[in-house]
Amino acid sequence: MTVDLTQGKDELVLVTDDEHRAAAIKDLIESKAVRRNLSLKIFDWGKVEPAGGNKVRQTITLRRGLGDVLAKKISKLIRDEFPKVKSQIQGDAVRGSRLARTLMILVVVFVIIGMVLAMAGTPSAPSVPS
Repeated sequence: MTVDLTQGKDELVLVTDDEHRAAAIKDLIESKAVRRNLSLKIFDWGKVEPAGGNKVRQTITLRRGLGDVLAKKISKLIRDEFPKVKSQIQGDAVRGSRLARTLMILVVVFVIIGMVLAMAGTPSAPSVPS
């Protein structure tokens, strides 16, 4: 029984004997994260790949903030659906500015619903009420 977990700056590399042991280590890492009040969404679990010598390797990327691609998609979605709202990407966040508070709340709800639908695998974005 061999488990090798190597930590890099933005990723973990797990090398173990078989896929079942990799799944057990995944459960262990997730339970430790939950105990430390971390969201499980920070882990991007890669595929379990053969590593040679009857071992398997899995790369676990650690997410921090929004990625560039996702931030651009969210910003474009806001610009398309809400032309009165100015959205801009600042580091790992998307900021929106508008005087009407109710419109900004609607934008936030729209983006959250869109992200939930994307995580569930639904390809369509939510519709904006007129």
